Amino acid sequence: MILINSAKLAEYDLNLMIYKIDNGTDETLDYGQFRFQLDSLQQNFKTIEAINPTSLPKNQAMNYQVYRQNLNAVIYKATSYVNALRVNQAEAPKDIDKLHVDLGVRQNFYQGVGSSLDVIKGDLSALENNTSLYDQDYKKNSKILEEHK
Repeated sequence: MILINSAKLAEYDLNLMIYKIDNGTDETLDYGQFRFQLDSLQQNFKTIEAINPTSLPKNQAMNYQVYRQNLNAVIYKATSYVNALRVNQAEAPKDIDKLHVDLGVRQNFYQGVGSSLDVIKGDLSALENNTSLYDQDYKKNSKILEEHK
């Protein structure tokens, strides 16, 4: 249940970032507006990280490991795409940093954060249906890699 709730929260944060990009302009968007969602994703990850996987049944332990890895990748990717919006990328981000959101940058953001949202939605669906995240996310890719050896 914790993983399902985590996925729902992550989905909300990613959707909210996309909403902000949809409705913001160069004059209205700053880094602080996105830092809140990035911090929320990090807190979400810390909650998941606190789970002891050895206390879980085998099938849930594998789902835990795959979900944790996916959430970590989503956070990294979302952070990268938000940082790419910053006008001044030479310095450490500050909440007051203005963001540049022209059409090209928006498209890049939608692609990156959108693909992260797809991962979370897929994980949420698998968790709600009590199916294997490993089978969904990795087994197919492992087979493809084996075929290309």
